[in-house]
Amino acid sequence: MLTIGPILVRYFEASLIVLAIVLAVLLYAHRRPGLFVWIGALAMALLAVHLYLEAGRWQMIGLYAVVFIGGFWLALPVRKAYRAGGLIARILFSIVTAAAVAGPILVPL
Repeated sequence: MLTIGPILVRYFEASLIVLAIVLAVLLYAHRRPGLFVWIGALAMALLAVHLYLEAGRWQMIGLYAVVFIGGFWLALPVRKAYRAGGLIARILFSIVTAAAVAGPILVPL
C-alpha cells in the first residue's frame, strides 16, 4: 500500500488514478498516433485486473467509468481540428475525472 499523508491507497488504485489523469490529458492532443490505441487497451486491461484482484469498491465507481470511457475515447482517431462541442466535452470529461479521482482519496476504505 502507498501512503499519501494519513490515507492508504492500494497499488492498483493508485495506478488507476494516475491512468485516469493521463487519459484526460491525452484527450487534448490534436493528433493521436496509433500508440494511443494501445494506451486505451492498457487502460481496459488494468481496469479488468483491478476488478478481478480487488473486487471493485463503491468509492471507485466514478473512476471505473472515467477509465472505461476515456480508454475508448482515446482510441478513436481525430479527423478534424477542435470544434466547440468537442472542446467542451473534453473540459467536462476533465472535470468529471477530477471528481472521480477525489472519490477514493477523500473516502478511503
